[in-house]
Amino acid sequence: MFGINIYMNEYKADKLTSDWLKQNGMDEKSFTVIELPFLQAQQVANALLKFHASLLNEEQTDLLNNYINDIKHKAKRKKLNKTRVYRVLNLGKQINRQVFKAYKRR
Repeated sequence: MFGINIYMNEYKADKLTSDWLKQNGMDEKSFTVIELPFLQAQQVANALLKFHASLLNEEQTDLLNNYINDIKHKAKRKKLNKTRVYRVLNLGKQINRQVFKAYKRR
C-alpha cells in the first residue's frame, strides 16, 4: 500500500511538470534533444509574446513567432544558429529593462 502512494505522487509530479512545460511552450522530449540556450530562448520568446506583446514592434513579434515555429520542427531546428538564439535572448533582456524602468517610475 505504501508503494502505491509513492507511485501516485510521482505521477502527479510528472503531470505537474508536463503541464508547466506546456504552459511555457515546451515538452519533455525537448530536454534530451535541444541544447540549453535554445530552450532558454524558447522560454523567453513564449514569455515575451504572452506577457509583453504590447511592448514589441512588428519585427520583434515576427522574430519571436518564427523562432518558436522553427524550434518546434526538427528539420528547421537543425538550421537554427546561436546568433538567432542570442537575438531572442537579447530582446528578452531589452524588454525586461523596459518593464523594470516602468515599474520603477511608479
